[in-house]
Amino acid sequence: MDQRLRVFVTAAELGNFSRAADALYLSQPAVSQQINSLETELGVKLFSRTGRTVVLTKAGMAALAHGRDILQLYGHMERVLEDMMHEAQGELLIGASYTYGEYILPYVLSDFLRDHPRITPAITISNTQDVEIGVSSGRFDIGIVEGELRLDGMRTYAFAKDEMQVVAAPEMAPSLMTPPGELDTGDPSDRTSTHDSPVEVRTAGDDVVRWLQGQTWIVREPGSGTRDMTDRLFRDFAISPRSLMEFTSTQAIKEAVEAGLGVSFLSVWTLRKERQLRTLVPVALPGGTRVRDFILVQRAPEFETRATLLFADRLRERGLPAR
Repeated sequence: MDQRLRVFVTAAELGNFSRAADALYLSQPAVSQQINSLETELGVKLFSRTGRTVVLTKAGMAALAHGRDILQLYGHMERVLEDMMHEAQGELLIGASYTYGEYILPYVLSDFLRDHPRITPAITISNTQDVEIGVSSGRFDIGIVEGELRLDGMRTYAFAKDEMQVVAAPEMAPSLMTPPGELDTGDPSDRTSTHDSPVEVRTAGDDVVRWLQGQTWIVREPGSGTRDMTDRLFRDFAISPRSLMEFTSTQAIKEAVEAGLGVSFLSVWTLRKERQLRTLVPVALPGGTRVRDFILVQRAPEFETRATLLFADRLRERGLPAR
């Protein structure tokens, strides 16, 4: 790898030659020399210099975009070659959407790392759209989402199902509450049918829809898989919410619903503690349970390390922990 490129990218990202020198354990004159040499070879000025201030030129901005890609590909090459020589080890870059990443992934990783202790996961939690872009650009080795994918050229595999429920604070609709003894425990064996949804709020289907129509809906931001499912629910039942309140955090949504600010549509995996404590109750929808897929997202096979392959195989085999 040409050290000059790494020096240039570091200086461009930090916006200062002195800070770049500190980050790379070089002297400032050495940083300037490396960048001057790269500029001479490329035949362009990469920085506009005014005293101690450096600003990327138009050519410098183009070089930075490509330079980042080159360094990223070089890092992938090093990891693939390392895997060919040794036991699976090193960094595994995982991008996961909020539902899976915050409420399921920690348990799956705990099991996976017992078998592969030399692999070091680095997890980024974001919405489905951001995770998909991250996998496509190479920022993540593997992605786990539950929303609609919008980019072409990605390899996807639906490895598990996720049940969704409308939830409300118990005091929001007391006349519709089911007696406490009928509360769902979260254990699938407690259900009489695979089509039955846990029911704590009972009424005729039209009454439910009318009730939901009049509520404030607490929703995730556009680009979220949970928001995609909520929008689909609105279309299916012709619901035009009285008002929407957006949050970028599932935990914040649950707190808002508990506070009586409105209702929401969430994965049952995010609701385990709230159901046990009876701070949130599901509202039974006409037609029964709504289900979506948890989806594994990968790039072309040539970009995969052994750690990526092993983790993808684990998701296909046991992508959900026991409830």
